[in-house]
Amino acid sequence: MFSFRTTALEDQLDKALLSGRVGCFCTQNCWDTARGRYMYDLFSERGTLKTVFSPKGAELTPGTNHISFEREALTGLDAVVVEIQDAGARYFNYSKDVFQLMEALAAMGIPPALYIVDHINPAG
Repeated sequence: MFSFRTTALEDQLDKALLSGRVGCFCTQNCWDTARGRYMYDLFSERGTLKTVFSPKGAELTPGTNHISFEREALTGLDAVVVEIQDAGARYFNYSKDVFQLMEALAAMGIPPALYIVDHINPAG
């Protein structure tokens, strides 16, 4: 199933986002300038954040620095929220990581809901 929404993440009424166990799949760029917080802070404030999947080093180094995760870390989650600002470069590492996440979810019997957060391109 696919659902497209244009309201802010904190205004979504999905049970998985409001009271479920949430994992956030994001880079260090998931800062919300309008609210002065990281995307995962929303779920931390609600008490529903269970894990954050993020890279451990500098971003945008070709062929290195990916968001690594163990498939077992997805077990028990009700939702996975992906927020990755694309740099618009052909060597953008995280596209592959999101596909690996989708493959892992597809292999699960009952996977958590997957939410992709999109933004206006900051470069115009």
